[in-house]
Amino acid sequence: MKIALFSDVHANVISLKKVVRFLRFQGITDIYCLGDIIGYGKHPNEVISVLKKEKIKAIKGNHEKIFLSGKYLKKYNLDHTKKIITKASLEYMQNLPEAIELKSYNAILSHAIPGTKDSYLYANSDFSVFDAIKHKIIFLGHSHYPMLMAYRNKKIINPGSVGQPRDGNDKPSFLICDLKKQIFEFLRI
Repeated sequence: MKIALFSDVHANVISLKKVVRFLRFQGITDIYCLGDIIGYGKHPNEVISVLKKEKIKAIKGNHEKIFLSGKYLKKYNLDHTKKIITKASLEYMQNLPEAIELKSYNAILSHAIPGTKDSYLYANSDFSVFDAIKHKIIFLGHSHYPMLMAYRNKKIINPGSVGQPRDGNDKPSFLICDLKKQIFEFLRI
C-alpha cells in the first residue's frame, strides 16, 4: 500500500490543494503532514480546513509549537495568524501529536530530528544523533529540502516543502512511498 508524506505547508493553501488533488487522483488514501502547517503564509485556517476535510494525519511542527507558546519573532508572520485563527483551528493545532509511529514498518514521523529540540537535518549534518533512535525509517521535515539518506541500517527521508521550498525549485515537493517494498518517489507539481 502506498502512502504520501509532505511537510512545511506554511499556510500556503494553493500549493496544498494542488498536492492533495494530485494525490487523490493517484488513489492515495493515507496522507501524512510532517508539521509546520502555519507560519509565513496568510491562510492558516484554510490549510487546517483542507487537512481536516481530507482526513490527513498531521503532527506539530516548530511553527505550531512557537505559535502556541505565544513567543515568536515577527519574521514568522504569526501575528497575522493570531488575528485570524479560529477557535476550531487553534484546538486542532493544540491536539496535534509530536510524532506518529508506523509500528508495522518500524518508522517514525517527526517534524525535526526525533528526540532533539527542533534540530535541522542537512546532507552535511552529524548523523550520529540517529544512533539513539530505534526506528529504521525516519521521516522528517523542517529543513524544506527533499532528501533520502542512508545511515547505517536506517533510512532518513525528508519530502521537502509544499508551501515554501528552499532548494531552488519553487514547485511543491512531496513523497509517495511503498514502505513494504521500500520504494520512495519524490514528486513536484
